[in-house]
Parts: sequence; C-alpha cells; structure tokens
Amino acid sequence: TDLDGLLDGDEDTNANGQVDADETDPLMFDSDGGGQGDGHEVALDLDPLDAGDDLVPDADGDGDGIADHIEDRNGDGRWSPGETDLTRVDTDADGMSDGLEIRAGTNPLSPDSDGDGLEDGLEDRNRNGRVDSGETDPNQEDSDADGLPDGLEDRNQDGRLTPGETDPTRIDTDRDGISDGFE
Repeated sequence: TDLDGLLDGDEDTNANGQVDADETDPLMFDSDGGGQGDGHEVALDLDPLDAGDDLVPDADGDGDGIADHIEDRNGDGRWSPGETDLTRVDTDADGMSDGLEIRAGTNPLSPDSDGDGLEDGLEDRNRNGRVDSGETDPNQEDSDADGLPDGLEDRNQDGRLTPGETDPTRIDTDRDGISDGFE
C-alpha cells in the first residue's frame, strides 16, 4: 500500500491489522523515519525499524562511484530496469565499474555501449575512462574510421592484434595506402 517495495503481508507478518513492535508499517514508506524506504533497507540487509542504520544520501554501498540514492532512482531498494544495481560494482559485467562508465560516457547498463562487438572493458583495457594509445573507443563503433566496426577487425575479440585481423586503431593496418575497409 505504501509503495516501499514490501508486500503488506510481509510488513504485517501476523496479519492482525496492527503495527506490532517487530513489524514495519504497511501504510508508511519509511517506518523508522530514517530517510530510507523499508524495502530499500531490507534489500540492503539493514533494519527498517532502526533509523540509525539508514544510508546517508551520499552512501555508495557497492563502491562503484555512484551514490545509492542515484542508482536506486525509484527508491524501492531493488534493482529495476533502467537503474544500475546498487549492490554490484559493474551492473553490466563488462569490466568497467558503473561510476567509471558514467564518467567515460559509456552505458553502465550495456556491456557494449557502441554496439561494435567488443565489450567496453576490453576497449578501455586499463579502465581509466580515456582512450589511450592502442585502445579502441568504447563510444565509437569504428575507432579508426576505416569503415569496419572494431569487433569485425578484432575477430577473436581479445583486444589484441593477431594474425588474420586488421588493427581497429589504424585505418590502414598494412600501410599500403588503402584503408582496411576497402581491402
């Protein structure tokens, strides 16, 4: 009833219609008044009846660089579509933390932000949020602008130039004056 992410029956556990000492209030979003919704506290293994353990606004429980209240936009204490997971450093499991992806301009909800066939963490190998020498750009499908997506050039998708591949960081891998995309 209170939209806190918990079912009323889970809050009034003995179904007597009363708020007993060990129950949260099904009519109150935040039973302890500490600032976090009951469902959010339960999801984080906090006590929804103890205002002292409520998260401060800038808390970052998973250490990914994004405050919990920003990750859990709807405040229900659970991962929901369109949100990063406040219990996982790397929601999309691409090797880059959610906070780093936000700073780098990649999508923390998509392992391959630019759709080129290479995961973001493979493209930013040192995971510093910048495109350094020898790295492809996780925000550009074709980092070297030769007409071939990075994932097509790095066929085995290991982030290294191996025989039979073209270099996704060089427009002309063999330096013959003809773009890789035209050969």
